[in-house]
Amino acid sequence: MNRLIYILLSVFVLIVSSVSVTFAADAINLSSRANIGTGQEKLNTSVVVVGSGASEFLAKAVGPSMAAKGVQGTLQDPVLRIVDLQSMTVIADVDDWQDDAQMADRLTSLGLAPEDAREAATIVSLSAGSYSVQVTGSGETTGIGQASIRELSFVSMPAVSAFNGLWQSLDYDEMSLQITAYNQEGGEYMIANLLESLPGESLFEMWQGPISGSSAMVSISNSELDGQLGMQLLSGDSMQVTLVSCVPGPSADPETCDIPEGTVFDFERVY
Repeated sequence: MNRLIYILLSVFVLIVSSVSVTFAADAINLSSRANIGTGQEKLNTSVVVVGSGASEFLAKAVGPSMAAKGVQGTLQDPVLRIVDLQSMTVIADVDDWQDDAQMADRLTSLGLAPEDAREAATIVSLSAGSYSVQVTGSGETTGIGQASIRELSFVSMPAVSAFNGLWQSLDYDEMSLQITAYNQEGGEYMIANLLESLPGESLFEMWQGPISGSSAMVSISNSELDGQLGMQLLSGDSMQVTLVSCVPGPSADPETCDIPEGTVFDFERVY
């Protein structure tokens, strides 16, 4: 089934910013982090599903388990909510993933259960429409939380790779890469979610491409830009990323490709 998923990432932290990304459904792997506050200061990911039929999706709200991986000030008790934006119906509202025994058994059997009992996770069936995946803190708690949503059929073919994990740029404090490797047609590939947050601005991009040992070449093509990034692992915790090419798209900002081709960025592993 050939389906298209449109992802609109919005992080509510005083100023709301968003950008739209389009990619094939069999490559879904959206993960984002934010410093979650109270009231409207929440992490909100809007997903528009286009196509016929329905697919199952795994959604998670993660917080306390990130502390063991070096993230400070984590959200200690995240709550996950999924809302159908057409009917404004809440189709999932999960505090602790073990609250629903039947769902907990399924998550455990699939190896998809969160690492901490206070985190939230569920599997939902989504057909064509618009949905909001929200993460807040139970009891008005605050801190850094992470939301993720991915198609279950994609989750079933992960790959063990040294690239997997969250990487932080040493050149730009605002830039990070969330990388997930997967197997497809006998080869190993990666999805690299690029998240750059500046005051009053939020940018989400997804790059895809093949992995060859300790090297990878990922690309992106949308209305904003056509580009390629070369990735090279230097060790288990360090990586260099080279901007191979960048061509502004028809609706690009004038500064979209203001970094010279050939520029090298150093990244270190967060977890």
